[in-house]
Parts: sequence; structure tokens; C-alpha cells
Amino acid sequence: MSNISSQGISYKLTETEFKLLPYLDSRLFLETAMARFNGWVSPFDRNYLDWPRRIEIQEKMCQSLRLALSQNLSSLKKKNSLKVIYLGAALGSITSYFTLNVLKNFDLLEKTEVYLYDLLVEPLMLTKQGFFEFTEEAAQDCKISNTFSPLEYKNTLKNATLISGNIINLPEDLKDFDIVIAPYIHHHLNIYDKRKACQEMQRITAPGGIILIGDLTFNYQGFKDWLLYHKVEDLPYALECFIPIEDHIGFFKKPKIIDQFKGDIFYNFSLII
Repeated sequence: MSNISSQGISYKLTETEFKLLPYLDSRLFLETAMARFNGWVSPFDRNYLDWPRRIEIQEKMCQSLRLALSQNLSSLKKKNSLKVIYLGAALGSITSYFTLNVLKNFDLLEKTEVYLYDLLVEPLMLTKQGFFEFTEEAAQDCKISNTFSPLEYKNTLKNATLISGNIINLPEDLKDFDIVIAPYIHHHLNIYDKRKACQEMQRITAPGGIILIGDLTFNYQGFKDWLLYHKVEDLPYALECFIPIEDHIGFFKKPKIIDQFKGDIFYNFSLII
């Protein structure tokens, strides 16, 4: 597999190599993810290649969250506090901006305890410290009410609890979360670890709690075009593998499916456990 190494995936990836990606050693997935994400790139950079797509994807996730919250709103309102955890939070902090705004719109934000969980410690700390550029122009692109400004968002993150670790083996004392969110990170896992990650999400979710997942999905030609498009980043591309949304939902035991959306290269869904 000359186009797959511990540094990542080459844009010259062959179709045979693409078909093998789901079954490669999880250690290789982990190593290439750490090679790609050990630096800091603001998720709110308007010059980023995929900035318009990021906004589109986040809007669809918020739609799924709104529907799930509406199903459970009366019981959530009665609680003294809510616990929400973002799994893969550092580079996915754009998801926290969008979804925390949804919680604010439902009058739930003030009593929400935010947990940020990620493999890498430094990006977590930078996220909590608000050490990333987030301009008012970027916020306007997000089409979110100016009542949830970049400053208020960063102030919310200051109170977050940070936890570092692998999403396929969460700490035993993590439990009873009202909302568990995996923002476009499961494609960085092989097929076996995707199942483990979903099982862990279900384990830490309180009865009646919400699970929200977004992920990417490609066929071979689509992924090859994606790799070529991102070649200008001059960074190794981490190993990824993709599954249909139906298979992803199937990793959960007896979920109540609230919403699911299929895009061209992405999907998202929300469940109540």
C-alpha cells in the first residue's frame, strides 16, 4: 500500500487501497490523526477551503438537535442542570458554537455544563482559553443571532471541563450525559472502532438522553477528488473510512431515531436513548 503510511494518505490512493481502509490497524488511524491534528487551525477561519460547507453541515446538525430537544423539552426544562459533552471537541468546536446557540434558543444554555473531550491536550486547552480567531464576520456567515456572539461563546467555553483520551475507550466515571455529540470524527476510525465509539456514546448517555452524530461519507472517486482538492494544505491526510448512515445508526441498541439527513458527502442523525 504505497499510498498509505504512518504519515497519512496520498492523493494518489488507489481503489483497492480505498476498499482496504476500513480494516486497517486502529493504531495507524490514531498515528495519522495525531500527525494531522497536532497543530492548531481555527475552525472559524473564513479562508479555509471548506468554510461554506462547514456552515451547511452545521446547520443540518442543528436541525437534528432541535427536533430531539423538542421531543424531550418538558423533562429537560425541569432539570436543575444539563450535561453536554463534545467528543473530538478541539477541531470540532464549530459544532459547539452552533449547538450551544440552539440550547440558548431553547432557554437551556444557562444551566448547561459543557464537557470537551479530545485526543490531544493542547488543542483542548486552546479551545477552552478561546485562543482562536473568531471574527464577527465569521459569526455573520454562520447566520446565528447576534445574541450569541463570539465573545459569549468563548466565555461559555471558559467554564468547560476538559478531558483528554480516546473516544473508543471513555473514562468509566463519565456517565449520565443529557446530550452526547460526535461532530464529524467517526470517519477517523476503522470499522471496528466506529462500533466501539458508538457503544461508548450510548453507555455515557442518560436514559432519555440525546445522541447527535455527524459524519462524512465518500465513494472512491469522490474521496480521491477530495484528497486532490486538499492537496494545497500541504499536510498529510489522516486515514479515514466511511460507512452508510444506516450502518452507523445500526451500531446503537434500540435507539429512537428522531432525525436523519443524507447530504452528498455527509450525513447526520439524532437519537434518543
